[in-house]
Amino acid sequence: PTICIPDAPGQKLIANFYTLILGKQGYDRKSTSVNMALDMLADAAPGRLGSDPGSGEGLISSLAEQPQQLLGWDEWGDFLARTQSRRGGNYQSDIKPKLLKAFDGTTLSRSLSRRKVIAENPRLAITAAVNPSLLARHSEWSDFRGGFFSRFFFCYAQRERRMARGSAFPQVRQWCVDWLKAVAEDPPDDFHPC
Repeated sequence: PTICIPDAPGQKLIANFYTLILGKQGYDRKSTSVNMALDMLADAAPGRLGSDPGSGEGLISSLAEQPQQLLGWDEWGDFLARTQSRRGGNYQSDIKPKLLKAFDGTTLSRSLSRRKVIAENPRLAITAAVNPSLLARHSEWSDFRGGFFSRFFFCYAQRERRMARGSAFPQVRQWCVDWLKAVAEDPPDDFHPC
């Protein structure tokens, strides 16, 4: 959560990670992959899972309360549809610019009537899955040209074969959970710039 990479004099690259899995609906098991990751993190670091912010202000409030979190969507097409610009405005369209700033580790703030909400040093990760046709339908030109999608690692998941239902290896899952727990619990002083 505190690793950074020295980028230029006086600047640092924050190790936030946004990933988007593309695949055919109901076949390529993209939602299954997202949900497995969310379940393991919930076991390893309770409280680090964020919820759909609903608005840019909601994202800031959530990051102010819990600056280290993972947002997960097993169907990201819905998120894209809700955040598209519309005639007459769309209060959810301001989430994307806030996600841009959060990716860069920029302090986010919002003013309320009696106080200011500040999210300092956000450490945000996103894991999401989407059907390519929904991505095409609900993406905006500005998502590609404005830097939003350039912050995502795109993974195209295509099932090559169906395997017989095998038996689970709970010890492998437990090893992953234990490793995540150890990483999440290390005090920040143990980390140094990469």
